[in-house]
Amino acid sequence: MNSYEPLFSYNGTDGVDAVPWLAAGATLSSGGHVLTVNLRSGITFADGEPFNSSAVYFSYNRILIMDGSAPIGHGTQASWIFQQLLNTSLSTTLCACTQTYGTKYADAVIAEHFVQITGPLSLQLNIVNPNSALLYFMAHPVSAILAPGFVMQHDLALWNQASNDYQLPYPTLSGNVTQRTNEYMIDYQATCNAGATPKGCGQTYLDNSVSGSTAGTGPYTVQSVNTASNIITMTANPNYWGGPSGKVHAQIKTIIYKYVPDQTTREIDLQNAASSGQE
Repeated sequence: MNSYEPLFSYNGTDGVDAVPWLAAGATLSSGGHVLTVNLRSGITFADGEPFNSSAVYFSYNRILIMDGSAPIGHGTQASWIFQQLLNTSLSTTLCACTQTYGTKYADAVIAEHFVQITGPLSLQLNIVNPNSALLYFMAHPVSAILAPGFVMQHDLALWNQASNDYQLPYPTLSGNVTQRTNEYMIDYQATCNAGATPKGCGQTYLDNSVSGSTAGTGPYTVQSVNTASNIITMTANPNYWGGPSGKVHAQIKTIIYKYVPDQTTREIDLQNAASSGQE
């Protein structure tokens, strides 16, 4: 939530009920098969791209097409959160099967029409398997909305590197955001079990964000990620929209996180900090 925000979240005083965040509101059909969502207006991503229904189309379909896949294996991440609402035979995690990745798989995911754009700030989610926890799924961190232009540009630059040895059907994307998203999904599938990732799918730019990221709508942007020292530097987003209340602001302008993998080392660091009076 520091950098990437979902359509629904929690208001800070109630950890039980998901409330509209980037969404202005939503209505679920009586059978639970269609969720109509209206989005807030006037929000931009940190890179200047507008937040709109096309960004939701990109972000949600990106979750589905990844099928929980990482560079070293399949079914390793959280695509199943949305996949359980749709055709579970397309989910490595839920079908306990081996997928055949490629253009045919991408076309099958696109054909689910999970996100149907009905206007610049309105959309419908078409659900095969209704679930009472739907809003909680949409509040999960994996459901954060990303800036389509930023993500596609950086991922294509990564996948097009000769060292990866991928054969992308669309090395250059074209058309509107929906068309580019569909081409991007087919390109992602081309990285699966191929080239540098023979047992997984291509790494994405946001996996590391070493040069920073402005792909979110949140109060902070990622300035840099040093994978050698495990240091993440974040800076305040000067154009943050303020959250649903309009009162959320980044009080600390620069935040530096240092991840310490070893539990014993973490405890020693805390003890040393406490004994020296550090906060």
